[in-house]
Amino acid sequence: MGVRIGVDVGGTFTKAVAYDLDTHTVIAQAVLPTTHTHAEGVAHGVVAAVHEVAEEVGPDRVDLVVHSTTQAVNALLEGDVGQVGVIGLGRRPEIGKVRKRTALDHVELSPGKQLDTRPVMFDITDGLPLDEIRATLERWRAEAPSARLPFGTPHRQWAAIRLRDAQGTRLLGDAASEAAFDLVATDRCLLLEEPSAAAWLVRVAHRDGDQRRVRAVVRTMEDLAGTNRRYPSVVAAAAHAKGVAEQDLACLESAATAHRSPWARASAAEDAADVCAQRGDKGSARSWFERAAEAYSRCGATRDGARIRSRLRDLGVQLRHWSRQDRPVWGWDSLTETEQAVTGLVAEGLSNQQVATRMFLSRHTVDFHLRHIFRKLGIGSRVVLTRIALANEAAGS
Repeated sequence: MGVRIGVDVGGTFTKAVAYDLDTHTVIAQAVLPTTHTHAEGVAHGVVAAVHEVAEEVGPDRVDLVVHSTTQAVNALLEGDVGQVGVIGLGRRPEIGKVRKRTALDHVELSPGKQLDTRPVMFDITDGLPLDEIRATLERWRAEAPSARLPFGTPHRQWAAIRLRDAQGTRLLGDAASEAAFDLVATDRCLLLEEPSAAAWLVRVAHRDGDQRRVRAVVRTMEDLAGTNRRYPSVVAAAAHAKGVAEQDLACLESAATAHRSPWARASAAEDAADVCAQRGDKGSARSWFERAAEAYSRCGATRDGARIRSRLRDLGVQLRHWSRQDRPVWGWDSLTETEQAVTGLVAEGLSNQQVATRMFLSRHTVDFHLRHIFRKLGIGSRVVLTRIALANEAAGS
């Protein structure tokens, strides 16, 4: 394996780093003023920064150079783009709204230049149609030019095990699942690029009582942190993993502050709250849960936020999580987003208790929402409610 160079073009400075894939360390870096006024523009500074770093590590060792997101933004502005696939996932009766949000049709970037999109919608009311999704991805992959990203490379196994976990599938216990887990857990590039990956892997292994894998992930992250002390995100990821493994509140508090990723900070705060709750310190648990709820909300992580609200209710805390909007008093459009979500699940045939479980609510709260829904729609049965929901779904599509 060789060396990869990443370049970031900023308003003031152009920076380049060389990353050794064998030792998983940054082995060279360059910082030069961004060449706005040069005849060749900022490209001159990019070339100079790459040249300086390549000379330091040896040009023959470099197997790939990648530009920063700034260059991607410029490509969008200039229309220098390829085709983009957009996958929409929705449940009845909300599928019509989801389709409208994801049905992007040739987005105009600048006069005469468009972003060619390929929107595809999947109905996941009865579960994920994995075969159809895979077929779509394979078709896009065959039709699109290949691209290779050295930093932030998509990791199929990582995405696959996260999806399986979200579906409630056990990730350890059979040879195939354990092999997939180990492949991800030993991928040092992934652990460096995904700030919450190590803690997540520790959490999964700990949940299944696999202390050997817990210790292995922690050791790997501590090794990475030891060789990358100048990078706070790596140090925070190691502290987070150790905190989850050892229920170490100090490590989790450090990670909740030091993580650069907002979602990772929220995750560390949630883990800290769990430790406090297990120790019987309800006041500290509440404080950390509230901090996690706020951070998840800023990230738009609605499901994570719902989980935290459920935990806070167990502590006797109610968080307001709705927004005031101008709505009619009666009819379908009078329903709040929460009421529409409840309606959708009822239309799927779920009982009130099943709806409560899915939405991280109490059975009493679901009963309360249904009474309001029936009153607003002027109905008195779940059968009629299902008909109305399906009719509005059809109208929305």
